[in-house]
Amino acid sequence: MSHLIHTSARARDFADRLLRESPIEGNASKGCGAGCSDEHSHEHGGPEEHSSCGRYHDRSKERELFERSTSEKYRACMIFREEAKAAFTAEQYAVACGLYEKILIHLDYTFPEDDEWKAKFRELEQSTNMNLALARFRLGEYRESIIHCNRVLSSDELNVKALVRRGLCHLSLCAYSDAERDFNTALEIDSECATAREQLCVLGKLRQTSRKDEQKLYSAMLGS
Repeated sequence: MSHLIHTSARARDFADRLLRESPIEGNASKGCGAGCSDEHSHEHGGPEEHSSCGRYHDRSKERELFERSTSEKYRACMIFREEAKAAFTAEQYAVACGLYEKILIHLDYTFPEDDEWKAKFRELEQSTNMNLALARFRLGEYRESIIHCNRVLSSDELNVKALVRRGLCHLSLCAYSDAERDFNTALEIDSECATAREQLCVLGKLRQTSRKDEQKLYSAMLGS
C-alpha cells in the first residue's frame, strides 16, 4: 500500500542530505548519487515531482527516511542531540543549530502510533526547540529564537523557561512591552523565577535611560 507523504519544504530540502549523514547502520541511498543536488535530480531515475519553486525533486529520498522504523529515527535523533550538546558546550552554536535542525527534520517524517513513542518524540521536539532557541539567542538570531520559543509555548503555555527566553529576545530587540509581558507571565506562573525578576529591573533601567536620551534629543532640537 502506497503512502502519501505530506512534509514541509524544510523537510524536503534536507531529506537527501540527512540520508547521507544520518548515523544509522545499513543505510543505502536510492535514486541519485551522493553528489547530486536538487537542481539535477531530474536527470536521474526515480519518482519525481515538480516543486512550487519550479524545481524537480526526487522524493525517493524522502520516502526512504519516512519508511525507516520509529526506533531507527529515535536512535538517530539521540546521536544528533549528543553531538549538538557537545558543539554547544564548545560554543560552536551554528554547528549545534544545524544538528538540532536535523532532529526536527526527522520528526517531520515520524508518525508514531504507540503512546510511549508519542511521549518520547513530544519531549524530544520540545527540548530541541528549547535548545535551538538558546543557541539562536547566543548567535544573536533573536527573531529565529522567538519562533522556537513560540513552538514550545504553543503546546505548553506555562513553560517558564520558554517565556523567559522569549522575553530576553524581545529585550534584545528593544521590544520592551513584549519583554515585560513575558517576564510578568513567567512570574505569575513561578513567583520565584529570579531571572524574570532581574530582567524586569533591567527593563526598568533601560526605559529610564531611553526617556533621558529622548529628553536630551528634544532639548537639542529645541535649542534649549
